[in-house]
Amino acid sequence: MLQYVDRRAGCVAAGMSARTPAVAVERGTTAEQRPVYARLEDLHDEVTNHQLQSPTLLIIGEVVALSTGWQAAVETGQSLVLPKHRTRGLALSSGDYLVHPASTVSEPAAIFER
Repeated sequence: MLQYVDRRAGCVAAGMSARTPAVAVERGTTAEQRPVYARLEDLHDEVTNHQLQSPTLLIIGEVVALSTGWQAAVETGQSLVLPKHRTRGLALSSGDYLVHPASTVSEPAAIFER
């Protein structure tokens, strides 16, 4: 899994900003889904910290900043955001998401301003 996440250097070399929003979604569309939100430059470390395993889908680009999960991560400064249905009585924040402590995530550049 990490060999793919660590290709960020190639993305940056190809012109993508290291500050580009990204998400790694472990076991997507299942009850065990775990999304980890981070900037491209921090994605490898966050995936390592949360010990994500395959199958994991990587989404890299400004489209990630449009997700409610990214918004919850930005509001709380946490990278692992779990859907509310997975919380089982734990304290909630940011609407429909439980936020798990991790590295800081910050607001991306205004993508719609020109």
